[in-house]
Amino acid sequence: MEFKTLIEKYINRHENKREMGRYYASDIYSILKARLTPENFFEPKIKTFEDAKLMITGLAMEEKLKDIFEKTNIEFEYQPKKEYKVNDEVLLVVKPDFVFKNFILETKFSFFEVKGNEVPLRYCYQLECEARAFRLPVYLGVFSVPFDLKIIPYMPYNARWGKIKRTLVEFHKKLKEIKLENPKPNLVEERLVIPQKKELSHVIVVRNYFVEECKKKKGISPEINYAKEGKLLKDRLKKYTVEQLKDLIDKFLNSNVGEKFGWSLSICLSTITINQWLAGKLEKARKPYFQGNPMRKKYEKWEVFVNGEWLEFAGKEAEIIYK
Repeated sequence: MEFKTLIEKYINRHENKREMGRYYASDIYSILKARLTPENFFEPKIKTFEDAKLMITGLAMEEKLKDIFEKTNIEFEYQPKKEYKVNDEVLLVVKPDFVFKNFILETKFSFFEVKGNEVPLRYCYQLECEARAFRLPVYLGVFSVPFDLKIIPYMPYNARWGKIKRTLVEFHKKLKEIKLENPKPNLVEERLVIPQKKELSHVIVVRNYFVEECKKKKGISPEINYAKEGKLLKDRLKKYTVEQLKDLIDKFLNSNVGEKFGWSLSICLSTITINQWLAGKLEKARKPYFQGNPMRKKYEKWEVFVNGEWLEFAGKEAEIIYK
């Protein structure tokens, strides 16, 4: 078994079942960014190899920090759970990493350097929930390699807390509406949760291939919209094989489409891109060169650009290289 497959299997071995009316502080930012929606709320989030590397590194460092606290007789609670009642139907579940007598420490590991002494926005909403639920000062601890911990204080913000509560209430309302539209019990869960295992594995294979090829060819790790792009990918897999979609990705990453509209999986799988791919027109046209000099065809004759001017080509067509 490949190491990559082993890691993905490990990180996806547990499925956290969601419940309507119970919403975790760690999900707030995903809700605000529309990565977690009422439509995909019950779907299991399948983590990629890139996700797994980040998570396992953070978990290993967190476990070692816990061990350090224990071996040095520091008193703390590890991941205690509290529920904050937003209204009669909505509970906010908060579970910080380390709770000490006088403060909370929430730890994170990021491949991107956290500069300065400000908490990145992607962590602020979770820390806000922890501050409100436990009524203690909260600090963000950012791990780095070699093992180190940068501690940044978090300042609670009333406007942010109000936004969190309003967001949860509105999210819960929309989730209820979806369920009420489907009178069959648990239809939301049945409709949203479980694709066939074979289909799901193909989705992961193609998605991971796109991410890895973007990193290799474009030097970027693209953001994946699991709800929108995951559904689109499942639809494409009904018509095209995994190998065909890999070929589409290869050609997309060497196309003007990506340069114009962006290197995203949704653009790659769009109707426009696929139609160009089917017509054999997706890749950039290769250009002719002779001994490294660009060429062109003018009045049915080849010319080569040398020393700032176009000269008639006197060689053989077999000597022309396309790239």
